[in-house]
Amino acid sequence: LKAIDAVTDVRQLVQLAARQNLFSGAMCTLYINQDAKNSDVMAVQFYQGGLGLPNRDYYFNTDERTTKIRQAYPAHIAKMLQFTGLDSNAAKTAAASIVQLETTLAKSSRKLEALRDPEANYHKMAVTQLNKIAGNIDWNDFIKQQGINKFADTVIVGQPEFYTALSNAVKSQPLETWKNYLKWNL
Repeated sequence: LKAIDAVTDVRQLVQLAARQNLFSGAMCTLYINQDAKNSDVMAVQFYQGGLGLPNRDYYFNTDERTTKIRQAYPAHIAKMLQFTGLDSNAAKTAAASIVQLETTLAKSSRKLEALRDPEANYHKMAVTQLNKIAGNIDWNDFIKQQGINKFADTVIVGQPEFYTALSNAVKSQPLETWKNYLKWNL
C-alpha cells in the first residue's frame, strides 16, 4: 500500500501495476503458454482483463440478477478500500471511480461468445507493434517487471482493441483513480 501511495506518475504506476499483476491481474492478463499455432514454442501472451466482475456483461446486462450484483458492487469495493485506510466517504468516491474505470475497460472487452473464436483471439506481433497500438505503456518494461527477462521479440495479443483502450485509460483517467484501483486489486 505504501508503494501505491508513493506513485507520482504514469510510468511508476504502470511499473507497479506490472509487478502487482503477478498476483492480482491488475490492468490485464499476462501469461506464458504454448503458441496455439506452434506448440513447440512457448510465448508471452496477453489477454483482456482488469475487471473486478466476472466478465464484461456484468457491466452492461440489464437482467435482475446482474443489475443487483452491479448495484452492490460499489459498496463492496468501498468496504474493502476502508481496510486500506480510506474513510467511508473517500472510499465511496473511490469505488465509484473504480467502477467507472472498469466499465471503460469492459466496453473494449470482447463478449464471451467472441472469446470462443481462436482465430479472432490470436494476434502474434512484435512488442514494438504492441507499443504502437498501446503506446502509453512500455510493454517491454511491463514484461520485464513480471520477472520475464528472456522472451522472443514477439507476443500474442488476444484482443488488441482492449490494449488500445487500456493504454488510453492510463493517460485519461486520474492517477488517483488508478492508485485506488491498484489498492482494490491488491
